[in-house]
Amino acid sequence: MSPRLTGSRDQATAIAVGVVASPEVDSLLRALAAQENAPRLRVVIADSGADAHVSATVQAWVRATAVDAVVVQAPTSVMGARNAILDAVTTDEHRGWWVTFPEGPDTFASDYLARMAQVLSPEFCVASARQHQYRPETGRARRHVQLDGPFEDGGAVKVDLARSPEMFPIVMRTAFIALDVISDAGLRFDPELEHGFGDLDLLCRALLAAPSPTAVFADVEYLFTERDDVSTAGRSYFAHEPKFTTVLEVGHLGLLDAADDGQGVAEFVQHAVLFDLGWYFRGDEAPSSQMNAEMHGVDARFHALVAAILARVDLHVLEGLSPRRLPIDRYVAWRYGYSAVDWHGSPVLLTELDSRRRLVCLSYHYVGQLPRETVLLDGRASEPVYAKSRDVIYAGRTLARERILWVSAGPRLELSLDGVPVALGRTRPQREHTRWSPHELKAVLSGPPASTSSASTVTEVASRYLNLTRVRSWVIRSLAKAGPVRARYAGSWVLMDRVDSAHDNAEHLFKHMRAADPDRRVWFALDRTSRDYRRLKREGVGHLLAYGSLRWMLVCLNATHVVSSQAGPYVDSPQSLRSIQRLRWRFVFLQHGVVHTGLHRWLNRRSFDLFLTSTSDEYAAIVGDGSPYRFTPREVALTGMPRFDRLMRLAADVSDRSAIVVAPTWRESLFSSGADARGLRDERDDFAETEYASQWRAFLTSSELRDVARASGKRIDFMPHPNIKPYLDQFGLPDDVNVLSYETHDIQRVLADAAVLVTDYSSIAFDAAFIARPVVYFQFDRSDVFRGSHTTRQGYYSYDDDGFGRVVKSADEAVAAVQELADGSFEVPVEYQRRMDAAFPFRDDGACQRVIDAVAALDRPVTARSASAIPQAPPPRPSPRD
Repeated sequence: MSPRLTGSRDQATAIAVGVVASPEVDSLLRALAAQENAPRLRVVIADSGADAHVSATVQAWVRATAVDAVVVQAPTSVMGARNAILDAVTTDEHRGWWVTFPEGPDTFASDYLARMAQVLSPEFCVASARQHQYRPETGRARRHVQLDGPFEDGGAVKVDLARSPEMFPIVMRTAFIALDVISDAGLRFDPELEHGFGDLDLLCRALLAAPSPTAVFADVEYLFTERDDVSTAGRSYFAHEPKFTTVLEVGHLGLLDAADDGQGVAEFVQHAVLFDLGWYFRGDEAPSSQMNAEMHGVDARFHALVAAILARVDLHVLEGLSPRRLPIDRYVAWRYGYSAVDWHGSPVLLTELDSRRRLVCLSYHYVGQLPRETVLLDGRASEPVYAKSRDVIYAGRTLARERILWVSAGPRLELSLDGVPVALGRTRPQREHTRWSPHELKAVLSGPPASTSSASTVTEVASRYLNLTRVRSWVIRSLAKAGPVRARYAGSWVLMDRVDSAHDNAEHLFKHMRAADPDRRVWFALDRTSRDYRRLKREGVGHLLAYGSLRWMLVCLNATHVVSSQAGPYVDSPQSLRSIQRLRWRFVFLQHGVVHTGLHRWLNRRSFDLFLTSTSDEYAAIVGDGSPYRFTPREVALTGMPRFDRLMRLAADVSDRSAIVVAPTWRESLFSSGADARGLRDERDDFAETEYASQWRAFLTSSELRDVARASGKRIDFMPHPNIKPYLDQFGLPDDVNVLSYETHDIQRVLADAAVLVTDYSSIAFDAAFIARPVVYFQFDRSDVFRGSHTTRQGYYSYDDDGFGRVVKSADEAVAAVQELADGSFEVPVEYQRRMDAAFPFRDDGACQRVIDAVAALDRPVTARSASAIPQAPPPRPSPRD
């Protein structure tokens, strides 16, 4: 890597800007028209003519602008449109020019092209600006972490990618490519790569065709507007089956072949391919609605192609990737998961200590057969207290496993695998990095920059230690430790549901504890301005805490337990408290509903002292051997949800159930495209035309449904998800459909009075099943919901095989299912009653006490003899495709 470039701009520099016409092109055209001191410039706009409004906008801009601009006829595909632009500029007239392809919704400053022109030189064939994530509604921009390469503030850096291949990739929207290289090599975007990788493919082929693969990285801001399309690796990037087959075969493998000179594949190409391949795996590592190959039904082909790609990657390239770019699960899957050999990691990690229960956790990854484990405590063989294997699943296939062992702490600990003692360590060793590029050596061997300042001044010291935040934290911390405060609040339990609402498991447990022992230090936290805070005040409930208040802080800083139906930083580690002192409470996660979809990507990122479940299969799916969850019976208890107690009592008091209750959930795809800085979104203008609105409208307005209701003496209660509230008038509901609200109606009373519950995917069906209320699942969009249009992922639970009622796909079928239940006096059919009975090991009003007992057990030592057995996890279900 060279030092920063400081050369002056070549006055002959000329840039062709390729623009693909789209409905979002306005901001880009404005930015181009505003360019100042620009080099020789020609804007070539590819327009298919498919959208008359877009064409009119483009033509008006061309007529009005002083910029040299032309419009060329193009296909509707992005790759085809860009090729039409290249056809227009790969001519003798454009020898020595550069081409760039900024994208429609994006923008940049008025000196963007002038500053980039200053660094363009015949010494290299590709240059890149610096991408920043931009939010137009706030005007704020931040650097893109994954794409922030070897940029240096205020300058430009030339990189020889043959020597520093890890600096690749560059994205097309920020790239400037020498047109002579494209023209001489006859390069074009591959139309088979319309669904991805087409940009990287052309960039790599241009670098391969150049005399040397050298690129320049200039600290010039390109403002990328956050969005979801094929160019951004968002959800739509993975919405098409060819992304998982054609792109890998034609794109990844085709480029690897092209980059093989007989001595091996160019390493910068390997890095580019691995960078793109990583996006396929990220969606299975984090909460995401991104589709994977299994959801498309092409997982076998996908994994075969991935194996072929990884076989072309040099081992030192894979080993050299940083843990930030290649987290441990993916590293093991790529390094060993596609081989046919047994392997286990070393050293075995010491990951957690539970001093109260005298346990320590060990973990290691393995592939193939589980090694034979021997745990020695003070030299004696001992059984682990808990032992399970967590499946590491990508695109429907288990590629590796993580072994999790909880063993007794205190005695001298040793572990052998397959008869060989293994090292126990706190951290993983650095991967076997056998080759170091100049950039990597500089990053590793260069220490932090030396301080250029002398000793701190009195003013600096004063500002550091006497700022208001520090003073405030010290005052609150001192108050919390004061004798009278500790005398009142020490040992408290703080319960809460959401910050702005209650009426969930935490409130039910709180009321039970207050009634059972009024002197117990148990508190309920809630926003003072919320409707439920006022409701609880009216009910005369004591021990309320206004969330965020000084009293809330003092109680929390003296609490031993925080208990909530929600899991998020605002509950288990609020920033306002973390800034005061280390938080030492036990966090108990009551849950909001039954886990029945694939939530391990979210839950595995959380830390719980206790995590409560309600059904036998849910418990086994989370703690079971072979599950994708990292939890064991140390953290998880099967108790039932606290709200079940009151629900059971309410149901027992209802003799004549009088309502057909309709309670659909929401869809992520129904949100408008962008959220503002507060996370709020504009309402959709086309909500009435969505399939969601049309299907539920058809059901709710059905004359046949009203006939069933009248004939059976039932009313129709519609309890929409809160996100539907702004759109209620678009359903055109008849007057005899009663619209209920979660804010003003008691959902438990609604369920207790239900003759039948009609829902779609909501876990509220488990509440209905708990009290033996018939259920109908109206799932008109099931294949879409489980294929990326919502955040739902398939888990162990099948609505067809495990659900508590019929699954239907049309409004007419839903009405027919309700009619069938009405004909049977709304009794639960035998098969569904059997499933309800099997699901819940406890059908009583004792959940609250079981929760209290489970929390108390957190402080008792546990041994292998007293520990709960670990069940086998139920197998994962394939994603629905019908």
